[in-house]
Amino acid sequence: MLPDKLCSFLRQHGYDGLHVEIDFIHLHPIDDKEIRAIANQRDRIIITKDNDFKKQYQLKGAPPKVLFIDLGNIRNSMLMGYFTDYLNEIITYFKQGHAFVTLAEEGVILPGNS
Repeated sequence: MLPDKLCSFLRQHGYDGLHVEIDFIHLHPIDDKEIRAIANQRDRIIITKDNDFKKQYQLKGAPPKVLFIDLGNIRNSMLMGYFTDYLNEIITYFKQGHAFVTLAEEGVILPGNS
């Protein structure tokens, strides 16, 4: 589970971050299909560590847009450091039309570039 601090960080940087367990508590339990539907309806980017979203994208492609966090189990402070370092690059790729972006230890990776 990604920390709600990430949503706060995104909001501080001008992005409307929502957290599934906080902002959609009325829908709990919420499954991946519902998350995808909400992301599609609201033109959202799903930020996840869940391999199911990666597999779904590989099988069916976009939409929705997915930022896959491939950093393993790290401290929240380290995760926030990665976002501080790479947020602009991530946003640039999505604005360029990329639908799947990975944030990994080595930086930002696009499909086919790993």
